Amino acid sequence: MNRRVFLQCVAAGAAACALDWPGPAVAGNPPPRALWLLRGKEWGLLDIEAERDYRTACWLLRDTLKGQTAQASLRLLQTAAWMQAFLALYQVHRPFVVHSGFRTRFTNELAGGAKASLHMLDPQGFFHAMDIHMDGISPEYLGRLAALARQGGVGFYTDRKNGFVHIDDGRVRYWRG
Repeated sequence: MNRRVFLQCVAAGAAACALDWPGPAVAGNPPPRALWLLRGKEWGLLDIEAERDYRTACWLLRDTLKGQTAQASLRLLQTAAWMQAFLALYQVHRPFVVHSGFRTRFTNELAGGAKASLHMLDPQGFFHAMDIHMDGISPEYLGRLAALARQGGVGFYTDRKNGFVHIDDGRVRYWRG
């Protein structure tokens, strides 16, 4: 991606934020529904509002250590779908590679996650966070794109060999790990 395309992406993202996208859908302007996830050898190109595809997304975002699935927040999935739709405007068509989605308390402690991590279930039984990367897109750029959406927290884990971005649909905040 050259500087010109990057600046176009930033400008379009700023415009999207001004429109409060990907917030609640307005008439004639529904949120993106397509989400492409990859976890190991398993993948799905999904319509997140279709029940079967939603369940597949939850499976791909499962706690692989404990083999448990849980329900993902639709807002979290919509934010990820918005990010992919934005990149698709610039001919970037790649899956998000999932590092982590739902975590049991055991897995969260093992990963060194926050005690009140949004990867764990809320009282209604939903999790609200995922850690992802996209081949060919720097974690820094992906994190800035997530930040443009202003739909929750964004953690930048860019100093590792296998960098990734944490996105969640909690309060808007940013950090580096």
